[in-house]
Order: sequence, then structure tokens, then C-alpha cells
Amino acid sequence: MNTLKRLSNSTLVLLLCLGLGAFAGVFAGPAGALAYFAGQIYLAIVNMAAVPLLVFAMFFGLRQLLSLPRPGLRIGTMFALAVALVAACAAAGT
Repeated sequence: MNTLKRLSNSTLVLLLCLGLGAFAGVFAGPAGALAYFAGQIYLAIVNMAAVPLLVFAMFFGLRQLLSLPRPGLRIGTMFALAVALVAACAAAGT
């Protein structure tokens, strides 16, 4: 581990790694199509697993929120904050 720390502090080694990576990228370009296909399959599987978990997390979070005092005010505040953040992101162009 100390060797990696020492090498990462060397500008010459970092430039050499950058050059070797570019050189490998030129010759490994055709493998990029296969890597893209595998990456798309991986992301589809992750989305299939993540979306149901997010739905359950939202359901149980709102259920706990309703048990707190003044749930209407809390839900209204969360909704207003979410709308304000979406509007700010839309205005910023993100």
C-alpha cells in the first residue's frame, strides 16, 4: 500500500500511466462495444433491484412520518422543499 501511495505522488509515474492508458484505449477500442453491452445489462439489473427497494423505503418512511406529531405540516414542508429543489435544478439547467 505504501508503494501505491509513493507512486501516486510522482508526476512522472502518473503521466506514464496516463499515456499507457491512452495507448491501451486505442487498441482496445473494439472491446468497448462489448463492454458497453455488458454495462447496459448490469445497469438494467441494478435498476430492477433498486426501484422496488426505493418504493418500500418511501412507503415505510411516510408511514413513520404519519406517526409523528403534526404530520400534515411535516409532509407539506417536505413537499415544498422537494418542489423548490426541482425548480432550482431546472433553473440551473442541471
